[in-house]
This record gives sequence, C-alpha cells and structure tokens, in this order.
Amino acid sequence: MLLAMLLLCGAAHAIEVTTSFSSRTSGDVPQRTGETEFTCSDTIYALIDTRGLAEGLHDIEIHWFDPRGDRQELTEFSAHASSADTMIWGWMRLHPPEDSGLVRTFDPAHGMRIFIGEWTVKIYIDGKQVATAHFDVLC
Repeated sequence: MLLAMLLLCGAAHAIEVTTSFSSRTSGDVPQRTGETEFTCSDTIYALIDTRGLAEGLHDIEIHWFDPRGDRQELTEFSAHASSADTMIWGWMRLHPPEDSGLVRTFDPAHGMRIFIGEWTVKIYIDGKQVATAHFDVLC
C-alpha cells in the first residue's frame, strides 16, 4: 500500500491518497484484498482511497506500465467525490495474442511473457500525479 500527501490544484488543504490492488469483486465493486501478485488471466483493479478530496467531479488517469517500462494501458475517466473519504477504482485485463489459444491450454504464459514481472501504476487526479504503486504479474 502506498500513502501520499499532495496539495491538489492549489487547494489550501492536503489530500491523502492510499493505493492498493485487487482481483476480487462483490457485484460490480472491487474488494480490498491487499493482493500484490496476479496471474495473466486476472482482472487487476487499482483501488484509490482518497481523504480530503474536494466534493465534485475530478479527472482521473491511471497509467499502467509493464515490466519493460512501456505504458501498456491508460485508463481515463471522471469521478465524483461526494464525501471526505472517496474510493475510486480503475481496472486492466491482460490480453494474450489472438493466435495463442491452443498453445495457452498447455502453457498459460505463452504470448504473455512480456507481462510477467513488476508493474508500475501512476495515478493522476486533475492532472497532478498523486501516487505511484507496484504489483507483480506471474503466469
């Protein structure tokens, strides 16, 4: 888990951001599990808990960097903060090459080796980086 303090958009107060990851949901809501290792077939949720985020609409960006340091995915959306404590989440699912189906039956890592290792996630709220966190993918 990562905790960061930031002055956001020139606001007079600091917000706290805690980042964690999960592959489990209850209905449509990801559950806090404290996971740091995922398989190539997991949907990986980045859970962003904020405290002190001003009420209203905020632009969120989650940049997902693979073990080589290449940005694999960019998740962008707007989220509404309605209380002092707000949980925001985004997700990513790794996709194997289309022609790897039969081989993956015998070797789940086939076509996914570039995804194996430590990933870095950078989180931005309203254009300001508020957190960096890491997780591992194992196949």
